[in-house]
Amino acid sequence: MIIGIDQLLAFVSDPNVRMVIDLGEREITRPEGTGFDLRVGKLFRFRQGSMGYLHIDRSNTLSRKTPECDLVCEFDPSQDTQKIAVIAPGDFYLVQTIERFRLLENLLGIIMPRTTLFRSGIILLVSFVSPGYGLREQNGATLAFGLTNIGGCPFEIEMGARIAHIVFAKIEGETRLYRGPWQKNEGRVWTNAEEQN
Repeated sequence: MIIGIDQLLAFVSDPNVRMVIDLGEREITRPEGTGFDLRVGKLFRFRQGSMGYLHIDRSNTLSRKTPECDLVCEFDPSQDTQKIAVIAPGDFYLVQTIERFRLLENLLGIIMPRTTLFRSGIILLVSFVSPGYGLREQNGATLAFGLTNIGGCPFEIEMGARIAHIVFAKIEGETRLYRGPWQKNEGRVWTNAEEQN
């Protein structure tokens, strides 16, 4: 079951829940559909010469590291005019949201790109937001997406622009809360070397 906007706004405004932090004013006063639009907070590019890996050994221990990134530009709430990045054909960036999440134990976040992106040849790579994501963090955790231009034309994106839409589904039955490293990397979109069992 998809959660309606009235319940979502109650989760956002309840000081004991604070499910989405730094939500845009438009989403609070004039939301559309059954979810919230998400905005570009920071844009990162892979650091030249950096490398990532994903390995698994015979004991099923996973070792992983994602490439290090450099900040290209970011949203500045104190400025009326925001920075604009040009996404050239073939470019790949990581996007970090302005919004931060403290997802409840019985909800799953489902993200879809806004259609302006694919109508412009831009692909936004997204994932689910797992139950409990950011819940252990007082100020929640941002989300990260991949962004690439597969079209033949450059594309401008302004920091603070709405690029994705999230809806929330209620989970019936037992869940396992997210315990990965991403929710602890405040301001980062890559991991250092780590192992997981």
